[in-house]
Amino acid sequence: MPTAIGSYATLANVKSRLGIASADTTDDTLLTRVCDQVNAYIESYTHRVLAPIAGTQTYLFDGFECTTPRVLLLPRGVRTITLLENAAYTGGPFQTIPSTDYFLLPYTQDVDPGFPYTELVMTNVPSAGNPLPRFCPGYANIRITGTWGFPAIPDEIREVAEVMAVRAWAGRQAGQTDQIGITEGGMPIISRTV
Repeated sequence: MPTAIGSYATLANVKSRLGIASADTTDDTLLTRVCDQVNAYIESYTHRVLAPIAGTQTYLFDGFECTTPRVLLLPRGVRTITLLENAAYTGGPFQTIPSTDYFLLPYTQDVDPGFPYTELVMTNVPSAGNPLPRFCPGYANIRITGTWGFPAIPDEIREVAEVMAVRAWAGRQAGQTDQIGITEGGMPIISRTV
């Protein structure tokens, strides 16, 4: 059973890299388990999901985490925000912040291709309808609803995952010898590396 959100290494792509015909299902169960383990390892190693998170999700953040009263870092990455709510203190009532009073950074032209936004910034010129134009210290006092994570799995991450799965399979086939090098056929016999 997969434990990762992203499918960085997939059965079809790993079989293709190994030169196994798609019609050959002999080792599909074990190869699928290897893919699932690699996918979980990628997210565990990077401490984040590097794939789109399906649907709209709502997360809570601490005002104490803000770098200034106007800047909240979002290491998970966000693609869009549909609702921003802010409370003046821990356990306080949430106030809806108008969408004109905050923006996402880095600017579109500065975001690395295929990456989400990683900063939420409150405007320095709030509208008259903004009940709380700054982030206040507190626990779970900022609530954000939006679409999170990367818009798509970066090609580089997919490649690393597939190579890891192929190497894990090659290591299994070689009796988990973990010797650095390649076989006479050119297959790596390193079981796992990042």
